[in-house]
Order: sequence, then C-alpha cells, then structure tokens
Amino acid sequence: MLGMRLLMIGALGLALAGWAHAVELRLKWEVGKRYTFEVSSSTAMTMTVGDKAMASESDMAQEICYKAALHEKGTEVTMEVESIKMGMRVNGQAMMDYDSKKNPEGGVLGASFKPILDLKARAIYDKDGEIVEISGLDGLVGLDQVGSGAEQIEMMMREASQLMPGKDVAVGESWKSMVEFPMAPLAKEPATMVFDLKLEAMEEKDGKELARISLTGRIENQQENGAEAPLQLRSKSISGEILFDAELGQPRESGMKMELEMGVPEDVPLAEGAPGKIPMTIVTSQKLLSVENVEKE
Repeated sequence: MLGMRLLMIGALGLALAGWAHAVELRLKWEVGKRYTFEVSSSTAMTMTVGDKAMASESDMAQEICYKAALHEKGTEVTMEVESIKMGMRVNGQAMMDYDSKKNPEGGVLGASFKPILDLKARAIYDKDGEIVEISGLDGLVGLDQVGSGAEQIEMMMREASQLMPGKDVAVGESWKSMVEFPMAPLAKEPATMVFDLKLEAMEEKDGKELARISLTGRIENQQENGAEAPLQLRSKSISGEILFDAELGQPRESGMKMELEMGVPEDVPLAEGAPGKIPMTIVTSQKLLSVENVEKE
C-alpha cells in the first residue's frame, strides 16, 4: 500500500510539474513594434526522362519585416519584403542568380521580383491572434512559379497563427493544425498539410525562456472537381522544430524538412519516357533578427 501511495504521489508530482511549465502559445503583435525575420528555403528535385537525369536545386533567402499598428478591428500588421536573394542550378551548373541588395534591377528576375519588393500586404488580427482580413496582394500576378504569388504570400502570413494553438499548453501536450499549401501553377486546388505538434520542453537560450515545439506532418490527397487531382504531391516525411518565445508571442527560430514526391495517379497513362514520379526535398528555416520600435512618420 505504501508503495502504491508513493507511486500515486510521484505521478501527481510529475503532472503538477508539467502544468507548472504550461505556457500560452499564441501569436502576438505589439502595436508600435517592427519585427524583422530572415526566411530561407532550398529545394532539390530530380527528374528522369528516358535514360537522362536532370537534377535541379534552388535557394531563396528573404528579409521580411512586419509593422504592427492599432486598428478598429484589432491589430493591423503590414508586411514588407526588404531583400531577396535567389539562385538556381541544373546538374550543378548555375542557371540564374539574383540579389536585390547588390543589383535590384537584376534583369529578368529583377523585373519579376519588383512587385514583391514593392509589396505592402496588410493583415488584421483580432484579439485572439487570428487573421480576419488580408489585403494588398493584388499586384502579385504571375509570381506563382517563384513561390511568391498571392496565395503563397497569404499562406506565409497565416501559417504562424495557424500552427499555434492560441491557449495555455503544458509540457508534453500535443495538438493538431491544418495549413492550406498552394499548388499553383501545378494544380488549381491547394494541398492540405496536417501537422501534429508537441510542446517538448521549456529551455533557456540567449537568456530567454523558449518553448521547444516538435512537428511532424503529412499531405492529404488533393482533389479537383470531386475527383483525385491529376497531379499529386505526396509526403514521404515532414518534420521540424519551432523555438517559440511565449513572452514575446513570436517564433524565435523554426525549421522544417519535407521529403516529397510528385507524380500522377497510377491509373493515368504516361507518354513513353515521361517521369511517373519526381522526388524532391524542401528545407525551410526562419529566424527572428530584431524587434524594434517603429519610427513615427
């Protein structure tokens, strides 16, 4: 009996310890502040046609700032892209490079990226940190192929608030989130990504207490007009981690790796030599560079 009581007391102690580390995981924007993030991604994919393989790699890095201001519906956050750097290689040979800091005009890519660098997208958040309205994306026409179309930018603006549960979470607790992933120009309908997230621990880094959150995910089958879409993006593995500053209400760092496969359903006939499946690896990361007071204009 004494041993059972001790086990019960120990279990209760562990449970209370977990709740003692419960934190509010909710995205927050402080009015009058300017948040600057570095966002990067790399994509590698291999396509085989006949007996020839073509391996392509692309990298993109952006500095993005968000300015928070008071709005009658809550908080208005204006997003601006301050810089873009991009490179693409095919079979190891450089095909294109662009750096807005060195050469903003930048030939064809400079003209393509100008609408992004001129962007002033606005999102209105309610008191619960949820987006209720987005505007300012009308000028992003024809930029889907470089991952910066209106749908991709809107997903970027929504993703952080969608991944956070918006409530107190204890260490060891899990939750789910669903994010719409635009497929343009490959498909009309977006793919649905389902994430499982877990608050693994509270840890100190650079003098700040951060919530370490793990995530795994999968992509659901895409549908078009009630049937399976002709082009499917399947997930072999999706995993990542977020270091979230609960006091600030922002992710300090995050990263994700996605092993994907793009292909057509098995019952769809293919032309001779056409690839049935294309493997790809996408690695993304984000880091909060600074939080500053907005200068009054």
